Amino acid sequence: DSIIATFTGNLIYETNEKRIILISSDGTKYTILQDDFPGDLVAKCGLPVTTNSKDRCIATILAELIVDGDQLILKGKEIKEIIKNK
Repeated sequence: DSIIATFTGNLIYETNEKRIILISSDGTKYTILQDDFPGDLVAKCGLPVTTNSKDRCIATILAELIVDGDQLILKGKEIKEIIKNK
C-alpha cells in the first residue's frame, strides 16, 4: 500500500549510504529509489550531487511514497520541475 503525491525538496547524495535523498522544507528526508528516474533527476539537477550541494538544486517530483520500517522511500513517477540555485 502506498500514496502517490507531489514532493518538493533539495537533493543530496549520501556517499556512505550510496543513496539520493530529497529533503523537504520541513526537514523530512526521503530516500529516492535507485532506478532510471534518479539518474535523470540528478543529471537535470547537475552533477555531482553531494552533501555539500544541499542548497544547489530544488526538485519537484510526482512519486509513490513507500514506508519501509522507519524509512520513507520515493519511487519517482514524473519530474515536475528542477530549479538550480546559483
